[in-house]
Amino acid sequence: MALLSELPLAILTTILILLPPDVLMKLMTVCKSWKEMIENPIFAKQYWKMAASRGEDHIMFLSRYHPGPDQQSFSLLNGRTFEIDSPLTIPPALQRWKKNLRAVGSCRGVVCVSELTSFGFNLYLCNPSIWKYWTLPPSGINVSLAKTVFLGFAYHSQESDFKVVRLTYGVFRNDFRCSRTHGHDIKVELYSFVNNSWKDIEVGFFPWYISTPTSEVFVAESLHWKVLFGDNQMQTFRAKILAFDFRHESFREISVPSDSGISRLCDLEFLGVFRGLLGVLSYCPYNEGVYVGENRDLWVMNEYGNPDSWIKLYTITLDIGVERPLMFTEAEEIIFLDIGRYAFVWNLVTRNIAYLGVRVPSESDFFVFTKSMTLVDKTNEPIQV
Repeated sequence: MALLSELPLAILTTILILLPPDVLMKLMTVCKSWKEMIENPIFAKQYWKMAASRGEDHIMFLSRYHPGPDQQSFSLLNGRTFEIDSPLTIPPALQRWKKNLRAVGSCRGVVCVSELTSFGFNLYLCNPSIWKYWTLPPSGINVSLAKTVFLGFAYHSQESDFKVVRLTYGVFRNDFRCSRTHGHDIKVELYSFVNNSWKDIEVGFFPWYISTPTSEVFVAESLHWKVLFGDNQMQTFRAKILAFDFRHESFREISVPSDSGISRLCDLEFLGVFRGLLGVLSYCPYNEGVYVGENRDLWVMNEYGNPDSWIKLYTITLDIGVERPLMFTEAEEIIFLDIGRYAFVWNLVTRNIAYLGVRVPSESDFFVFTKSMTLVDKTNEPIQV
């Protein structure tokens, strides 16, 4: 202990930064100086950068419904080998009365979760690696007026801030900051972790119908959702991509690849990040009612925001019945679920299939997760009933 204490701070930091989060939490009880160093937000940032540089990503999934007696937990797969890793349990305080949670997204080792029974309003930031969580404050919105809620979670690197975007459809006619569209009011709010507060985002006409409760991808400092754009009276709708840009705190529409055959939402099968770019998996087995085959095409936007920069990288033909794609990997692979809910990997280069030996529970949320020390300096607040 004495020898370690005598080490220069830079060397001691280099040693500690290589240890897993659960070990660091124990070391915080050794002495006051170690506790202060590990709790320093600068150490947490250094720890995450080191973990990210070593490629220590995991594939995490959380089942939204957990009827068993055990605690609800995050299941983990090694991001390189796909081997099953030890699950991370959710802090017990977040499972009051055995309420089920839904994951909104993950970044820098923090998972944003919401209670299913009040989806979008009882929100928490949780680091399951160290059993730390942060309760988001209420925004003042009248929950009884809300009809449907859509969420997005991301880390805004330019401001070093975790942020949550909430879009609420409801009846807010007395609120001038709402957008009136297609017979509904929509209220947009933005939460800042640094300020621990919500603010309203004024949006003009909002002609999009969002298809998924949570954002599917974060790239170019923007969250993205699959949406339908069109005229309700004319009954003309087309699939588009909706982006919320954190730099300008505004929405923008992104067109799908013009040659992809995508017109309906079901044609736009998946959004993700591929090679660091916005990627789309299109699946159009029918063209104007005529069956044309089971091919899927992988497209990437080479120049973000430029609809003319979409290029098709791969065409995928699978003989296995697919329920849905789960994610792109960094190794030119796509993880799918088959119709029996077993996960398998399709290598885009070799065209080989490898089953992961994992049967995924229904209604599960998937995302990439890197263990971190983020939120280590926060005190778990009692959950208000």
